[in-house]
Amino acid sequence: MYAAVPHEDKELVPVRGGTHYLQGQPEHIGFVIDTLVTWLDKHELRP
Repeated sequence: MYAAVPHEDKELVPVRGGTHYLQGQPEHIGFVIDTLVTWLDKHELRP
């Protein structure tokens, strides 16, 4: 998906130790949500 984004305003953030679906890994899910919210705030996109 990262390669498919045509513009340069993108970030690839590794979830170290996380499995593909993050099932049973709430600490990683929290990291992903925090990362997404930070990106949305940075771009003034959060409602």
